[in-house]
Amino acid sequence: MDNAFFETIINNYSQKKIVSLCKKLIKKCSFGSMQDVWNLNDLAYWLFIYGYKKEALSLAQFTHDIPFPGKSAFNVWDFILTLWGLEVHILKEIGNTKEADIRIKAMDTIWMTPIGIFDTKEKQKKKEYSRRSRFLYPDILENNKIGSSTSIRDANQWRFIALKRMIGYSSTDLFPNLKEHYQQLSCDIAEYISILSNIK
Repeated sequence: MDNAFFETIINNYSQKKIVSLCKKLIKKCSFGSMQDVWNLNDLAYWLFIYGYKKEALSLAQFTHDIPFPGKSAFNVWDFILTLWGLEVHILKEIGNTKEADIRIKAMDTIWMTPIGIFDTKEKQKKKEYSRRSRFLYPDILENNKIGSSTSIRDANQWRFIALKRMIGYSSTDLFPNLKEHYQQLSCDIAEYISILSNIK
C-alpha cells in the first residue's frame, strides 16, 4: 500500500488510535502478515467509529485485488473479510446496494472454500451450516465480558472487538440468526459506536 494514504490520515485527524495505527502501517504493511492486516482492520473500524466513513471505505477497497491463497490463510483473511463487512455496511448506508452485493458475493465465495480436501458434499454442507450458525444474538455483543471488565478501558476493548463482529458479519445477511435480529443489532451497534467515539 502507498504510505501517502496513511500520512494523509495522520495530517488530517488527531485521534490517538488512528495516528498510532497509521504509524505502525507506515513502518510495515504486508497483506501476508496477520498483525499488519489486523492493524489495517482496526484502523478502518476506528475511522468508521469517528465518522470518517469515506476513508474507511477507501481503506477496504485497497484490499480488493489481493488474491485469496486458500483455506490455510484464514488467520489473515478473517481480518480482511470483516473489513469487507464494514465496507458492505457503509455501502448500504449510502445506498450503493449494487456494490454491496458484489462484495457480499466475494465474501461468501471465500467463506465457502472447502476446509477439508477429502470432505464429501454432505460434510461440506454441514460445515457451511455450522459456519453460518456460529454467531448468535445476543452472544455476539460480548455483554458478559464487558460487564466483568475491571476497567472502562478493558470494557471498551471488548466493545471494539464485539463491534467488528457485529458489523463485519451482520451486514452481509449471510448469518441467519444475525439477520433475524438485525433491528436490535442495529441499535446495539449505534450504542457501541456512541461509547467508543468518545475515546480521544
